[in-house]
Amino acid sequence: MLFAEQGLGDAIQFCRYALALKDRGAGPILRVRAPLVRLLRSMPGVTVVSEAEPLPAYDLQRR
Repeated sequence: MLFAEQGLGDAIQFCRYALALKDRGAGPILRVRAPLVRLLRSMPGVTVVSEAEPLPAYDLQRR
């Protein structure tokens, strides 16, 4: 579980870490602000949820 805590541009920048985790066999989940959800859901193998949605189950959290 990765949380976006800064601005929208910062959230876009940190998405590369979700892809790196996916490449290592993890199932990354990104929790971002609503305006970014549609854009970031285009990343294959990464679950993207808005801050208003319920969180799916996850094993590890990094802030």
